Amino acid sequence: MKRRKAVWILTFSGILLMLSLIILGGALVEQCVRLNGAYSMQKVLVSGKNQADPQGKNSFSIDDIKRLKKELSIKDISYTARSGLVETPVSGGSTAFAVKLTGADYMYPAFSGLNLEEGSFITQKQEEEGAMVAIIDEELAWDIFRTKNAAGKTIDIFGAAFRIIGVMEKDASIIGKLTDDGLRSVYIPASVMLELDTTAHITELQIKTAEADTLDRNTTGVSAAIRQIGKDPSNYNISDYNLKLASMKQKPLLLVFILGIASMLILLSHVKNLSKEIYVLIRDRCKTDYFSNVIKHNLKGIGRPTLEMVLSLTGIVLIWIGIRFTLYIPPQNI
Repeated sequence: MKRRKAVWILTFSGILLMLSLIILGGALVEQCVRLNGAYSMQKVLVSGKNQADPQGKNSFSIDDIKRLKKELSIKDISYTARSGLVETPVSGGSTAFAVKLTGADYMYPAFSGLNLEEGSFITQKQEEEGAMVAIIDEELAWDIFRTKNAAGKTIDIFGAAFRIIGVMEKDASIIGKLTDDGLRSVYIPASVMLELDTTAHITELQIKTAEADTLDRNTTGVSAAIRQIGKDPSNYNISDYNLKLASMKQKPLLLVFILGIASMLILLSHVKNLSKEIYVLIRDRCKTDYFSNVIKHNLKGIGRPTLEMVLSLTGIVLIWIGIRFTLYIPPQNI
């Protein structure tokens, strides 16, 4: 009796743990997808390998990006300019604050999820006109103006006045807290940043993939296009987020699969023991009585383990249906 009770406790504990992993794994994937904007993980990220690149040898120009769009036949390419300075001072009066300044284009929100508390992001017209506009996070708005409603106010960056057009919400998720570097964030048009900051270069591209497959065609196509515009693909980290998403989804599924197999093996062992129990009972009783009489007079002793066997086999089938999935093997491992 104790052994049977232990079997069912272990089995149900395993099932509960599997359900917890499914829910937790799904929540993490969903959060990661949300943080990557409207295009989710259907993109390729290109970034220079050499972070210390003051000459900007591995950076991209606006003309490079236009040529890439033609080579790839893709219009949706977002670019990001980074300053060579670790911190950039921003002031809204007499007090200056060190911030993480990013030069972005109007496509940036489609590739990187931003939640605006008020206002809007940079528009295509503002980018083309080189408008002196900025988007700041709510913490910087509070530091400077003592209010989060800062749209319409101005701040000084590189000695120039920028009009605030949007205020971003702080990411309170687990991922947001883990990646928080403590610096306030400010976004301005990349074209403006390149003009005002001589250390700034376009160091990162995000390219919408034509289709979300899990083959290596996306990175191969982007590498070929980079070579066509006269740059060496080996100088860049080229990451296909479709592959990352497939791997991310699979990790919790693998854990669930292992736990499911363990639960199935426990139940199979229990079925084996029950079968042996029924066999021994019938064999011993048949030594002194007919088979039909043994079955008739031992319905309870035979029926209970038989019912447990049926329930165990049903559980095995249901667990298998719940844990099976199509295994994804990264192209580099094939």
